[in-house]
Amino acid sequence: KNNIPMKVAICGGGNAGHVMAALFPYKGIETYWLATYGDEAEKIKAGMAEQGGVMKATFASHNTPSGTIEGKPVLVSSKPEEILPLVDVIIMPLPSFAYREVLIALKPYLKPGTFLGVTPGQGGFDWVAREVLGNDLGGVVTFAILPMPFTC
Repeated sequence: KNNIPMKVAICGGGNAGHVMAALFPYKGIETYWLATYGDEAEKIKAGMAEQGGVMKATFASHNTPSGTIEGKPVLVSSKPEEILPLVDVIIMPLPSFAYREVLIALKPYLKPGTFLGVTPGQGGFDWVAREVLGNDLGGVVTFAILPMPFTC
């Protein structure tokens, strides 16, 4: 379990986002889930309701954790303004073609000192972030994780 108080937002509703939405809360991380594409947030909420209000992910027996785990994000929303003021870290498990559009949507709600990262970490995220957020990134700290930690 996590002993460092941290509030994390997952930004994206793909496979890796689903895994993170189960794993992070399971590990004791206060987790929020931002899904801005279409009616993705509503579909996620409906799916969680069918599973007793939680996200589930299954890991192979050689992994830690292994087997099926459950986690419950604090909030699932399509609105950045509901989530971003609450978090310290934003992880965007998105394809590189989505970076610009998502950053434009997030920009008004980013606060200085927030850590903003992508996975997988290729695709020139730093260049797109500087283009959208400005050369000083609005005080946001960017990072990238490569390779994708989950191949779903």
